[in-house]
Amino acid sequence: MSDSRRDFLRGAVALGALSACRTHSIVRAPRGGPPPRAARRTPRYDGRPHYVVQVMLLGGFDSILTVDPKDQRVVGDGIDCQYRADQRIQGAERLFGPLIGDLARHDADMCLVHGVRSDTVAHFEGSLACIAGKVSFKGAGSAGAVLGHQLPGGAPMTSLFIGCVEPREGTRIQAVPCCDFFESGFDGGDAVTTSARDVLSGAAIRRRSGVPLDLLGTLIDAPVEDAEARRDQGAAAGARWGAERRHAYVDLLDESTLPSPFDRSPVGLGLGVALDAIRGNVARNITVSAQFLWYDSHTDNYALQQQRMIPTLADLAGFLDQLKTTRNQFGTLLEQTTVMVFSELGRFPKLNHALGKDHFPENSWMLFGKGIRRGATIGETSAKFQGSPIHVGTGRPDPNGRPITLDTMWASVYDIAGADLASHGYKPEQVIHALKA
Repeated sequence: MSDSRRDFLRGAVALGALSACRTHSIVRAPRGGPPPRAARRTPRYDGRPHYVVQVMLLGGFDSILTVDPKDQRVVGDGIDCQYRADQRIQGAERLFGPLIGDLARHDADMCLVHGVRSDTVAHFEGSLACIAGKVSFKGAGSAGAVLGHQLPGGAPMTSLFIGCVEPREGTRIQAVPCCDFFESGFDGGDAVTTSARDVLSGAAIRRRSGVPLDLLGTLIDAPVEDAEARRDQGAAAGARWGAERRHAYVDLLDESTLPSPFDRSPVGLGLGVALDAIRGNVARNITVSAQFLWYDSHTDNYALQQQRMIPTLADLAGFLDQLKTTRNQFGTLLEQTTVMVFSELGRFPKLNHALGKDHFPENSWMLFGKGIRRGATIGETSAKFQGSPIHVGTGRPDPNGRPITLDTMWASVYDIAGADLASHGYKPEQVIHALKA
């Protein structure tokens, strides 16, 4: 990987690697503490809203340990399960791996899709493909940002990106407003370079590298802790977005300093901000991204996945609890929110010499909420951990069916949202009707 690409990932693009660009304090609360109070800004709606939340578990979580469990006696030497069959967890509908933790209680609401292909074993390409919603992502914009423009409800921000860093004393989180996130494409034609410090100061924005101009402009508008600097930031944002977006965003930042009910993992802190954004009708499309490579486990796979996935899935369970129990004039927030949980790649089924698992071009997705068929299982993986083509109407394996890819997953979400498939280059035949409610 070139230096510019590495800087791109670890610096300004902030696909989770946001520790150097920490711009907003999060006050952590004891577990079980009170949820954030209602936002000061009274939500205003233009009809019934539909929110879409993507949770990106960057690095590649191990689905065999969580949502796609196997029996070692059945799969033989094709897969290293790292647990006995009797250590699997029984949910309301299905069996899970031993690391599913608290999320098992949401089994009845969960749609699982197995064998989703990103068709890459590279983190960089896989991350961009997930954002683009396309295996062939060159020249494509952000699928979520394009969708955000079409989602109803009148939230002033079409798209919000929330990057999460490892919790530590003085933990920060970055909530970056994305009006046109990556819509200039990924080809790097119009690019500049910057360091995280330069982003906050607004300097050195004309040096060449691999950061698209639209994204850099968004990052320069990111909030800072100093009150005077925040006022300056608000004025700059107002020039681009108008007063309504600026006020909604600043209110979100102010409210997100309150204790988060989800503090077990970095992703949990981001989910707290996402919940505030939904409750306040601030943003339509929301991406919560883990720190880059956070779930990458080339060494001691079970230990790292246990350390990071159990807290993450516990926070995800808490987020879903809040969506189920929090109401607005249109009903519960879960009835208005589609949640997608995925990684940019999967883990190879066999252990390496360091008891880790390397990269694999397929993984499972978890879906919840509006428009999602509760308790459904779409597709399956073989004793070699390979996904199978499916019949898009039934979701069952079909040798004459379609493979499941990033494209088919995003086309299905577009269809659920009632969005124009052609606006992002999708086709009706790519929709997986079996995962729709």
